[in-house]
Amino acid sequence: MRDLIAAFLGRVRRTPLLRQRLQGVGRIEPESAHDLRGPVARACGRADDARQDDPAYGAVGFAPVVKEGCDARARLSVRLAEIEQSLELIRAAGIDGSPAKPKPAPGAGTGGASVETPRGRASLVVTLAEGR
Repeated sequence: MRDLIAAFLGRVRRTPLLRQRLQGVGRIEPESAHDLRGPVARACGRADDARQDDPAYGAVGFAPVVKEGCDARARLSVRLAEIEQSLELIRAAGIDGSPAKPKPAPGAGTGGASVETPRGRASLVVTLAEGR
């Protein structure tokens, strides 16, 4: 799929007038960007990403994609670059694309995780008792 995705990204980037049509559209003033999260914040120059504190991401060289502009063009640029980055992270992690076999759940315990979403960090905590 890497080649298909790369071709798609290339087509999007070469779309006539896309740059001009998105430049300045949906602009957010940088001084208002302090409350933003996720790719919108990163399109305003803020390196706010839940993955940057994750040791597994750090082990494969993750760094947040950050752009300047605070407009629709910058947001599209962040998202396209993050797609490319995701493919590179998969390659760096040595993942072959095959689904992983599920591991049996422990009998009891509590665990938590934070993930990056289009709206920024989302966290959850799970407690298992008797495997449920």
